[in-house]
Order: sequence, then C-alpha cells, then structure tokens
Amino acid sequence: MEKGFKHWMTTFFAITWNIWLTRNEVVFQNKVFNHEDICRNIKRQVAFWTKAWKEGLPCSEDEYARNLGIIPAIL
Repeated sequence: MEKGFKHWMTTFFAITWNIWLTRNEVVFQNKVFNHEDICRNIKRQVAFWTKAWKEGLPCSEDEYARNLGIIPAIL
C-alpha cells in the first residue's frame, strides 16, 4: 500500500472517530465541545495507529503527535 495513502486513511479515520466520540460526549454526557482537545486527540490517535503499523520505531506516540510531518516518511 502506498505510504501517502496509509497516512491519509489513518488521518481520515482518526478525525471521524474523534468527531464521533466528541459528539457522543456532548450529547449524552453534557460535556462542552473543546476544539483544542479534539485536535490533540486526533494527533495522538494518528501517532498511536502509525506506531502500531510499524514495529521498532524510535519515537514515542507523544513525539510523533508533536511532529506529524514525519509520519509519511516512516510509513
């Protein structure tokens, strides 16, 4: 599978998943929508899923979340 395609699919599903979770929290738990939280969660999800795809990556999920630009290069 092409590297760029993996990155875009990961990003798409992380965005979709986090919007769904946030929507449920707002509707069912009366939480307040926080744009910064959802963006941070999306970045962490992309980093976590990327790390799961490839063993032996030298950085932690937090480091990848802070530097998302390096992810396409490592896939």
